Amino acid sequence: AGPASLSETAVFVDNFVPPASSFFPKKSPHSLSADGPIEVRFRIESAGMVKFVVFDAGGYKVHEETAERPAGGAVIFWDGKDTRGNTVGTGVYLFHIKGPGIKEKRRVMFIP
Repeated sequence: AGPASLSETAVFVDNFVPPASSFFPKKSPHSLSADGPIEVRFRIESAGMVKFVVFDAGGYKVHEETAERPAGGAVIFWDGKDTRGNTVGTGVYLFHIKGPGIKEKRRVMFIP
């Protein structure tokens, strides 16, 4: 797969402050390490399909998962691996989550 269009898939946030609402990584929003899976917590308004995608800073999709989720709070665990099962390298990654009542994007630093 080629690079995704960053205008469609990512928002660069220079001074990220987690919102009081729906979507945030459990560990620091700026630096995530591989000492266990990363918990991505969010809330959705109603039951439905939720899509979680991770892009590298160049816009390449490195991880994607889609699952049916019940309404309310939910969590996705990302192990820091790409679609081939390889641990991704240190760098900036873009988390994108979309589902019923949520469409959020966050920039994070991953340090394996």
